[in-house]
Order: sequence, then structure tokens, then C-alpha cells
Amino acid sequence: MRNIKYTFASLALAATLIATAASAQEQSSTPQSIERKKMESLWFSNTNNAAGAQLDKMGYYSQLGINYNHTEGDFQRTQLGTNNNGYGFSTDGGGTFDNLKGTFLWGYFNYSHDKIHGARYNASLIDPLRGMPFYLADTNVSNWIHQSYELGMKAATPILCDHWIIGVGLDYQNMQGAKQIDPRPNVQMSKFEIKPSIVYTVGKHAIGAHYTYSSRREDGTATNSISLITQPVWEVVAPGFYNTAEIGSGSFSGLRAYNANAMGGGLQYSFQSDKVKLLLSGEYTFAVEDVNNNYTIPKIIGTTKENTWDVKANLQWNVCDDHALFAEVEYYDRSIDGIEYVQVWDNTYEVSKWVIISKNIRSNFSTQRTSAKVDYMQKKGNSYGWWAGVEVEKEKLSDIYYLPLSTQDVENIYLSAHVKKNFIFGENAILIGVNGGYKKNQSGEHTYSGNYADSDIYKNMVLRDFRYLQENALMWGAELSYTRGGLFKSNSAFFLNLKYNHIAPNDSDGKAHFDNYSALVIKAGLTF
Repeated sequence: MRNIKYTFASLALAATLIATAASAQEQSSTPQSIERKKMESLWFSNTNNAAGAQLDKMGYYSQLGINYNHTEGDFQRTQLGTNNNGYGFSTDGGGTFDNLKGTFLWGYFNYSHDKIHGARYNASLIDPLRGMPFYLADTNVSNWIHQSYELGMKAATPILCDHWIIGVGLDYQNMQGAKQIDPRPNVQMSKFEIKPSIVYTVGKHAIGAHYTYSSRREDGTATNSISLITQPVWEVVAPGFYNTAEIGSGSFSGLRAYNANAMGGGLQYSFQSDKVKLLLSGEYTFAVEDVNNNYTIPKIIGTTKENTWDVKANLQWNVCDDHALFAEVEYYDRSIDGIEYVQVWDNTYEVSKWVIISKNIRSNFSTQRTSAKVDYMQKKGNSYGWWAGVEVEKEKLSDIYYLPLSTQDVENIYLSAHVKKNFIFGENAILIGVNGGYKKNQSGEHTYSGNYADSDIYKNMVLRDFRYLQENALMWGAELSYTRGGLFKSNSAFFLNLKYNHIAPNDSDGKAHFDNYSALVIKAGLTF
């Protein structure tokens, strides 16, 4: 399996390089023109059906860039630390190639390196908020060093036999993470995903379907650099519920292995005319992930079973030659069951392993989101002059631990708006954008029946996170970008982009517990 993953990863990287080299046939590209291309490509941007990207008729483009990002503030989840400094490199490009008989080919590659300061309550996961309830936690405040590689591709045939299109999407991700203070977890994660797809076209109508399979593995080891001092850890099974252990005393190895497999699929329907594009899509994914301690004599800690639904409707209305409206309505539902095991050690000569006596669903974590947004775009050449939009989203978070019964429910509404103006002066362009939003809590309820109400992990993580999730907040941000076209060739451009976003609690009670959160991203690169 590993050789297959590396093979597909190499193909994905090759696709990125091919797309980058070939896209030089297109007229001048800028970050704004690429934004517009992706916004108008409904299949490409809103589905996992690579075959449907052929219907978007997306023009060639390529872009590459380097970035620096900095975040600061405590108005976020506890396990994410207090601030982050990072940098990265990214490239993507592709389109429909006439010299390949109309084949669609697109690829991407991303690299990032992040140093997260002040992280705690996580000693086994690179991403502690990915929906995994079984993890190791500690109270030692430390830095996490994260490094990530991501690459992938989409490819689609031209229309075959006047009706059929076949496509495939491939994605590969590799991440490493390490904490800098005992207990020192060193975590390796790899994920591979393949999405074959098909589309049948009849006139202005198209019906599509895709299948998804993914495999994910995350291995972590937590060890002490000072062997004479043991480090307490908590084997968490749900918020506020855990078993105690020690690393360095011989009672606990500090090894943790996560193995996940997922499969699913989706259906799509589209209608396209000169004035209107309509896309309806729905997708379902089922995933199972097993968590084990130790490698030689594994003991299963828990299993998660995850069901995810995502249904969307996208509309593009070309009001006239220079004006377009975009609308999207989406419903998202994710539910994760946490299964715990009762096991005994069989020490007979022939067996010598952990034997499962029983297993039961002990917890459930669910997320439901309903959102709607509308965007207006004033087109200008192959780019845009104005871009404005509004969005409303309702989110419901629900956690339950069945025995002893403990629950947490939070419901929020998010309102946001943005506007961008792109000033074009010959080969130069300056973009100015602003955005704002408001988070309004509708309800929040937390009940706890466990035995650890006085513990550090419950008071300073579980209760703090609950307070954060139900806190009202104000959000605002700004964007400034400079683009210089015709730098090397007539179709190339240099760009420099700055984005800043700020979030803060909106009432006196929230300000008494939290400060704020801000994020700065600086990116420079080339498009062609």
C-alpha cells in the first residue's frame, strides 16, 4: 500500500509541474483572475467529481508563492496554544489542454512549517481538533513544531462518444509534529485519497457520480528526555473523562497508533446555459478509525465510526456581460460515535494478548451547519473590478457521554460580509478589501456527571472550551494586494498580498475571560 501511495503522490507532483509549464499558453494571469476562474468553475470548486471539471472549461493558469503567517491571542480553543509563527510554499495550476485533445489536468503542491507556542493538553495528535476523542493529554506548556506536505491532482478525459467524461482525483498528505518539553510526543501522519468519477452529458444537462476511498495512519511516541522523572498523562476518552497514566515509570509505553479507512461517494446534477449555471450536489462518507497502544502487543483503546453528509446547491447568474451573481446553500452533518472496550490480559503461552470482553458506544460528537451566501462580481477583462458578498450560517455542536450521562450543546449564528475593489492601472493593479462579521450565541448548556470536576484538565480545558464556543464575538479584517504584470513574459505577473483578521469577544463577561485573536498572512509569488 505504501508503494502505491508514493506512486500516486509522484504522479500528482508531476501533474502540478506539467500544468505549471503548459499554462503559459494563456493570456496574462493574476491572483484576481485566478480567483475569478475558480469562482466560475462550479464543478471544480464545489465537488469532488474531477470529471465534472471538464464542463467548467477553466482556462489555463499557474501560480506559485511563498508565505509567512503569524497568529496571536487566547481567543481560540485551548489546545491551539497562544500564538503561531509559520512559513510555507505553494503552487497549483492547470486547465483544459487543446494539445492533449481537450484533456483537463490540474495539480497542486503545498509545504508548511509552523511553530505553535504555549500548547497544552495534547501529547499524541498533530491536529487535536480533528474529531478524535481518544488521545493523550498533559498539562506541561510547550511549543509544537509542525511540518506538512500536501500534493494532489485532478484529471478528466475529453467528452467521449459525445456524452461521457471520466476523471480521477488523487491527494496525498504527510505531516510531522513534535513537542519540545517532556513528555515529548513525536507524531507522524500520512493520508492518501483517491476519487474516481464519471459524468454523463445531454445537451445543457449533466449527471455525475464519484467514489471516494481514503486511508489514514498517525503514529505517535511520547518519551522523556530526563529518564529519572516520570510524567503524568491522561488517556482521554471524551471531554472530562479519562484514565491516568505515567510515562517513564514503566506503567505506560507512550505509544499510540491511529488507523483509519473511509469510503463514500456523491451524486451531482448541473444545468448550463449562457446566462445560468446550476449545480446540485450531495456527498456521503463513512469512516472507521481504530486507536491502539503499543505495536508488539497491541491493546485497542477505542474506535470511532463517523458519518458525514454534505448537500449543496450552487448558482451562477450572468446578469449581463460585466455583472454576475453567485449563490450557495449548504447543509453539513457530521456524527462521530466513540466505542470503548472492556479487555483482559490472557497470559497463556499460546495466546499472550489482550482479549476483548465487550464493546459499547459510549459517546457521540456531532456538528450540524446550515449556510447561505450571495456574491456579486463586476467583471473586468479576465479579472474583476468589484467583488462583494454576504453570508449567514447556523451551527449546532452537540457532545454526549452516555454513562455517566454528561452533555454539551452549543448553537451559534454567524453573519459576515466582505467587499473588494481591484484598481487596474495598465500593467499594475492594487486590490483593497475589507470584511466583517458577528457571531451570536443562541444557546449553550453543559452538564457533567463525572468524577473529575476538580481536575485541571476539566476546569482549564473542558469548561474553558465550552465558554469559548458559546461566546459572542466581533470579527473584522482587511486585505491589500499589489500586482505587477508583464514581469518576465506578457502573461506573467508578480504579486504581494497582505491579509489581517481580528476576532474579539463582544461583551464584558467574555472580555473578562479572553483577550482576542489576530492573524496576519504575507504572501508573495508569481502567476503565469
